[in-house]
Amino acid sequence: MKKQKLAYFEEILLKKSKTIRTSIEQLRESTQNKEEDAQIAQRFDSDIADQGSDSMDREKSFLFISRELQYLSHIEEALKRIKQGTYGICTRCNNEISEERLEAVPTAHTCVKCKTVRTEGSSVNK
Repeated sequence: MKKQKLAYFEEILLKKSKTIRTSIEQLRESTQNKEEDAQIAQRFDSDIADQGSDSMDREKSFLFISRELQYLSHIEEALKRIKQGTYGICTRCNNEISEERLEAVPTAHTCVKCKTVRTEGSSVNK
């Protein structure tokens, strides 16, 4: 892949990384606020249904944080592949990953063919 295209994808990934980091920070702050609110509510004998709802909200926040951290890890791996000069090369068959696929999924590490085979293989095994 040409240096200009690599720089283009690196910029996309860095922007996504910044957005994800901001999102994670906001989710963490929100979760912390919810925990503080729950502690205050418990002191005033709040309704058990309210406590359950608060608990569910905190669990959802933790799930979102976990998902965002996983995506951030994929972004960091893609940035590492750019630095190593292996970005855009399928990790399974060593063929080039199409630019269309990288546009759609900049963190992709497999070509469409290998991804399809892997996905179909997974569904057959279930």
